[in-house]
Amino acid sequence: MDASGQDVLTVPVGNMLLRAEFARVGGDLIIRGSGEHAGQSISITSYFSQQSPPELQTAGGARIPADLATRLAGPEHPGMVAAAATGTTDASGIGTVDSINGEAFIVRGGIKITASKGMVLHEGDIIETGANGSVGLVYADDTTISLGSGGRMVIEEMSYDPAAGLGKSSTNVVQGTFSFVSGGVGKLGADAMVFKTPVASIGIRGTTVAGSAGAEGTENTITLMPDADGGIGSISVSNAAGTQVLTQPNQTTTITSSFSAPSKPFVMSAAQVAQKYGAAIQMRPAPPAKNADEAADGEGEGEGEGDPEGEGEGEGEGEGEG
Repeated sequence: MDASGQDVLTVPVGNMLLRAEFARVGGDLIIRGSGEHAGQSISITSYFSQQSPPELQTAGGARIPADLATRLAGPEHPGMVAAAATGTTDASGIGTVDSINGEAFIVRGGIKITASKGMVLHEGDIIETGANGSVGLVYADDTTISLGSGGRMVIEEMSYDPAAGLGKSSTNVVQGTFSFVSGGVGKLGADAMVFKTPVASIGIRGTTVAGSAGAEGTENTITLMPDADGGIGSISVSNAAGTQVLTQPNQTTTITSSFSAPSKPFVMSAAQVAQKYGAAIQMRPAPPAKNADEAADGEGEGEGEGDPEGEGEGEGEGEGEG
């Protein structure tokens, strides 16, 4: 495929795009398939020679913006950053790896490194998990995040200055099940913290969320969950076709394509939430530092599979119906 003069390129074999390895070879972008697409590749000539490289999309409406494709491809000549990635203290870091189950990796500067507890995170890091892996992260603003098996996410931006009341956070989940509790940045305004998937963006206002970024043609789901203290925030789920705002416990929307609007919200049962996101929810780190005592009480009850069917759901449904 030739990127010259293109704004959008529709790439064949949609599942391959979301799971593939991206590489930069001169001015070209090479997309190499994995899993069922192992051995297949797509070459997009002159991709990095364009002043504004084209957005990549699948026929089913999953999107990989040019800046994300560039991050996934990494530099043409990967730097030797393995030593830096294994450090546990770094003033320039924007978070840390809190917990790991199975295989998890960080791709930085084109180098893929096995993740370890305490590893410092940086803007631009790509987080990947194996088929039976999961990982829990803590950002500098105390946002806690988990990524389930077979997942891939990119930390696009993370800055936080609590003294000045400034901050910005952007995370792109390309593939996999995830959950997060927003920290300080999520309280700064509707546009301060955003999570993205290939079919939608999630605007955050201080809250707990679980979601699944699915493969081509499958439903992506986003669910607003009760916080550990029983409170409820709100999120907006948007793409070019429309927006839905979720404000009730376990309220959910589904999206299959960036060409179609998020579905009308519906409320999942606690059992459905546990079945859909249970592993990611359990892997999500407890909120750190000043909220540790509260988290010990709330997380112990709220994140176990038993509580969502008990106290958490009871309080949430009462608020929703009222």
